[in-house]
Amino acid sequence: MLSLLLLLLSLIVIVMIIFVSYTLVYYYYSKKGTIKPGKKVFPKATLIIAVYNEEMVLKKKIENTSKINYPKDKLEVIFLNDYSIDKSLEIIKKETKNFPFKFKVVNNKQEKGKPGALNYLLPKIKSEITFVTDSDSLIKEDALKILVQDFQDEMVGATNAQINILKPGESKETYKEEKDYRFFYNIWRKGESNLDSVSICNGPLMAFRTKLLTGVKLSSSVDDTELIFSIIKKGFRVVYNSQAIVYEVTPTNYLERTTQKMRRARGLIHVYLKNMDLLGKRNFGKIVLPYAILTHVVSPYLVFFGTLIYFFILFKINLSFLTLGFFLIPKLGPFARSFISTQIIMAISPFFAKGWNTAKSSRAELTK
Repeated sequence: MLSLLLLLLSLIVIVMIIFVSYTLVYYYYSKKGTIKPGKKVFPKATLIIAVYNEEMVLKKKIENTSKINYPKDKLEVIFLNDYSIDKSLEIIKKETKNFPFKFKVVNNKQEKGKPGALNYLLPKIKSEITFVTDSDSLIKEDALKILVQDFQDEMVGATNAQINILKPGESKETYKEEKDYRFFYNIWRKGESNLDSVSICNGPLMAFRTKLLTGVKLSSSVDDTELIFSIIKKGFRVVYNSQAIVYEVTPTNYLERTTQKMRRARGLIHVYLKNMDLLGKRNFGKIVLPYAILTHVVSPYLVFFGTLIYFFILFKINLSFLTLGFFLIPKLGPFARSFISTQIIMAISPFFAKGWNTAKSSRAELTK
């Protein structure tokens, strides 16, 4: 039993070292900052709105898109319909009668799913910059104008907006958990960006140099991160711009939120392991990717096995029930529960969560 206790303690220490060093390193680099260009440019761009049975949120998304502050003659909006069977197409037709930008609807004719839809559309884009956004997110008016300035650096191949979580009308716990996570997420992404490139991309709003998307074939549930890795492999940077804001509602239903986490974790693990050949190359392969693998592949299994050992000890030694009180400590307890549950979800995710399913609870909140 003593050996199991020592093993459990060792696993806890290893995981703490991984995440504390991970956070401290990126906090240091997040404060470095980057030099922003003085003169503003607005190249021709295409905004792709991914649509899959989005009748709940499309009206609000179209209203939000119509308020985007970008030169009207330099932006085209494409509604990328992925075999929707609800009233999505009817809503697009009805709500775009006074739409200020040039737009069109493109129906996916390849494999169903967002990766397949993007594989079909991306080769057809002719503009210099391509934006991709989700139907269940709301873009701040100046976000596109801010993001395109990053491309004045010739080595930047893609850029990513910061997600701000909208407070739901119910289930405040999921909102609080996501908000706490986003606090650290922003530090990690800013640090990665200043060091070289981000290892994860926010799907609700991202921008790419269109010419770098040539030949890309997406296959995972994290098409956003898969896209940025294809650009990093071509020698370009992918940055994070915390001044460009996109709003999103986290699912208020725990089952939907868990499924969303599992699907995303499964995709991230797939992308990281698929791109192991980047290890050792540039700062990305020397620091960013190793930390991504440690936090998304190694740590989840350490936590998973540590949890199994903990519960084994729990049923062998009655006094170990006292340690459960730790999880009831205000602030620290909920954070620990959220961290452990998320790590376990990541560990089991490769065996579950395929497909492109929409989170109905977050979409319902967005319409309020």
